[in-house]
Amino acid sequence: VTQVFKTNIYQESTPQIVSFGNGKKLAVWQDADTDAVDDLCLYYSYYNGSAWSQPAKVYEDHMMDCQPYLTVIDDTPYVVWQNATRTFADLEKLTLDTVKPHFDISVGKFQAETGTFAVSTIANQGLDMSPRLTGKDGALYAVWVNAEDWFGKGTSSILSSRFDSTSWSTPEQELTGKNAITSIAADYHDGALHWAAAVDTDGDIQTTDDIRVMEDGAYVADSGTAQTSPSYLDHDLYWYSNKNVVDREMDATEGCISPGQYQLLTVDGNRVLVYTES
Repeated sequence: VTQVFKTNIYQESTPQIVSFGNGKKLAVWQDADTDAVDDLCLYYSYYNGSAWSQPAKVYEDHMMDCQPYLTVIDDTPYVVWQNATRTFADLEKLTLDTVKPHFDISVGKFQAETGTFAVSTIANQGLDMSPRLTGKDGALYAVWVNAEDWFGKGTSSILSSRFDSTSWSTPEQELTGKNAITSIAADYHDGALHWAAAVDTDGDIQTTDDIRVMEDGAYVADSGTAQTSPSYLDHDLYWYSNKNVVDREMDATEGCISPGQYQLLTVDGNRVLVYTES
């Protein structure tokens, strides 16, 4: 059964969907009612087992929402995103440089009983982006990139913060002083936080062959080809290399997968790779 939430939506809406509970689902996407920059925000719809709810805003703060990541932890949906900390329409000059200092990371916990989100924000200095969320058995971590500038210019770091049921801890540096970090992933296993990142190693953002994947501060392999788009499945790390999706036990033989266009799933206990063929 196809459900149309809304037509004529934002072109880069990046819809995501998760399942949880007994047949429940949650969808999140970006949209805007007008062309005002501050109107771009996150919307959601909740399937309670019988019907989808009318689309509503995740968080009504009248400031821009970007880069959402939707996941399920302890059978509860969470969304984490890059959240503007001020309105931009009233800036004297609207440029990437003027908006750069005004982004933090926000996390929304979905409350099925009310069909709404409980939202909290991790305050931090600098340009915070590309957030991920992970955890288990009450532990909840946010992991994100803190960059000196847009598009990989300058140095980049990876930060993390833990939620203690009432507030987020002061962000800690997991990795610092690196060149561009093009993508990250996060995992929580055996009581410990793990993260992976695709890192530019030569300082030239115009080249890509030198990008390598790190996990917990160490490079995972030297395949001689670019390594990008890290992803965890059942606590195992995978990444994209040589048109293929590999792990530490696999050779990066040439495949047919388009760059970054893959997803790993578990279906009936089996690991499944869904991809776009190049």
